[in-house]
Amino acid sequence: MTTEDEAQRRLADDAEAEIEAALDRSKASGHAPEQRAAFWQTVRRWLQHPDLLGEDGYLRITVHNQIIFRTSIPEMKDEAFALMQELASQYQPAADPGMCESLVISIFECFAEPPEYPETLHFLHSLAADARTRWATFEAYRLFPWWLPVHSEKYSAGNVTPADCEAWFRQRFPWMVDKTRVVIDWSTVTDEAVLYDLLDRQCGFPTGRTRTLEALDDAWDDGETDANGPPYRFEFRHPDKVPPSANGLVGIFDEIAKTVWLIHGDPFRGGLHPEEAT
Repeated sequence: MTTEDEAQRRLADDAEAEIEAALDRSKASGHAPEQRAAFWQTVRRWLQHPDLLGEDGYLRITVHNQIIFRTSIPEMKDEAFALMQELASQYQPAADPGMCESLVISIFECFAEPPEYPETLHFLHSLAADARTRWATFEAYRLFPWWLPVHSEKYSAGNVTPADCEAWFRQRFPWMVDKTRVVIDWSTVTDEAVLYDLLDRQCGFPTGRTRTLEALDDAWDDGETDANGPPYRFEFRHPDKVPPSANGLVGIFDEIAKTVWLIHGDPFRGGLHPEEAT
């Protein structure tokens, strides 16, 4: 670690200590309004620190984490959401890629990734109603884009349509547009055998591999199957209607899909992009 790295880490540690001390005072007061206000003033002071916009991300991640952590405190939750919305409006991917990257990693991805928490997903998708914050809704799904259509149908109140999802995917991942689509209608998956049959019809099950999730994971990690993938363009349908006999399969397969997407889908290519879907 360089001297500069050490200095940045110390600065992040200082920020965390000061913010946590303000939180302790708020807790001790029963989160009285004046102490809550003092806590958020401390957070905002660190958000204005000149090093926050520097190339190093330690301080950004630390301060942004302190914001999302406060959504677990009922008295602070709405204030945390309001500050997140303010930051998403203040910074834009094209002009402020480092800050937006930190907001995605520290906050918005956490809301999008399963398991589902309706309150935070309603908030995340409410950001799509404003042109300045709309980017955050979409970028939250860059590591698991198959969940965007599923969640937007349930939580966006029409702010994100299927056409928007498709337009964003094509703009964000143009190298993936023509890849093999692997569509899984979870309402029809009664057991692992049915899942393997679905996969076999669409992308071929790895030759010589046993029909197990572990074998599938290993094969896809290694890039095995047909000439069209991996990577694949996964699409999930009706994951909330999976039969009881297949409980747990959605989560397991989702983890496999994320690994394949990270290894072969190149989701970080080109950095963050503003959402251009209409």
